Amino acid sequence: MQRTARLLAKIKDGAAKLSSDEFAVAVWPAAVGKRLANRTGPLKLYGAKLVVDVEDAVWQHQLT
Repeated sequence: MQRTARLLAKIKDGAAKLSSDEFAVAVWPAAVGKRLANRTGPLKLYGAKLVVDVEDAVWQHQLT
């Protein structure tokens, strides 16, 4: 997750017109990779915490 956080911080500098939630959706595939992006997605940012939507309980367990 540290790599993802660095990527998001770097990209966000050029994305000032997007809300935090829109930004998370826009960069999700680049941040986590295609395979994971196909099965998950960002829902909402609460401060520094991102709530992620998952396909099922198996994916939830794996990501936790």
